[in-house]
Amino acid sequence: MDRPARLAVGVVGMGRVGMVLGRALDQAGHTVGFVAPWQEDGCDEGLAGQWVPDAPVVDPVTAAASADLLLLAVPDERLPALVEYLVINGGFRPGKIVLHTGFTAGVSLMEQVVSEQILPVCVEPLVTFVGNSADVERFRGSPVLVSCLPELRPVGEALVIEMGAEPSFVAPDEVVRVRAALSYVEASLDAVVSGAKEMLSGTGVDAVPHVLGVVLAGRADAMRRGEQPAARGALHGAEVVSADLRELGVVLGPVGQEVHVAAMRALVASAVFEGRLPAAGMAEILDVLHRSRSEGASE
Repeated sequence: MDRPARLAVGVVGMGRVGMVLGRALDQAGHTVGFVAPWQEDGCDEGLAGQWVPDAPVVDPVTAAASADLLLLAVPDERLPALVEYLVINGGFRPGKIVLHTGFTAGVSLMEQVVSEQILPVCVEPLVTFVGNSADVERFRGSPVLVSCLPELRPVGEALVIEMGAEPSFVAPDEVVRVRAALSYVEASLDAVVSGAKEMLSGTGVDAVPHVLGVVLAGRADAMRRGEQPAARGALHGAEVVSADLRELGVVLGPVGQEVHVAAMRALVASAVFEGRLPAAGMAEILDVLHRSRSEGASE
């Protein structure tokens, strides 16, 4: 892949994402000339001074004016107003690369302003930034979703590689499905972790968040290596599940047991889908889980 020419960069969005990506572009050899806040959302001049110290803080139109590459790193819900503002005020000139982080709505939105003859590319870092100096290193080697018109794919992927991350291309018509999958994972993890914390409270286990973090990290590492997790609980069969439910019912209470049953149902479904559990085994386990819920409701 050809190395992109050195670009003059303007950044609109002074929160964590904008400053990390701005720093990564700067370290790749591009020149971050200006940074600008937008509606003061997530504006952190301290981060700007630390990571792009040579870039003065200006208004969005000034940041865009001389930029070959304009980075728009604002929350999805604020991106439409920013794009409209830049269109009205001449912030988009022909040939400008517009790198934006609006994965949820921004892909279709930016396609609507291609008539401005800009080159829009969406990038979605999947790593979570916390607002400290470790964010830049955390970004390196992490996966970044790239979505744009097919002819712009080499540009988007080359920029992500230059920033030290790993691009993964998503066709524009697949963005909704990918976003839904990511939202499902995030929501499910939040629910599972919250339920597990409730179960572990009062058990004497120290540093519950750390313990759960280690468990989740282990599963994530195994998934990255393409390994199947070791069988636990539901995957050992209906008898083991039934015994577990009898023991857990004593200590968890109705709410905790409901969370556990829901988690087991999800585990069984994924195991069948992945071929780790035969359909007959699934039926037996689901019957045990159903009877457990019925018994709990009658008490």
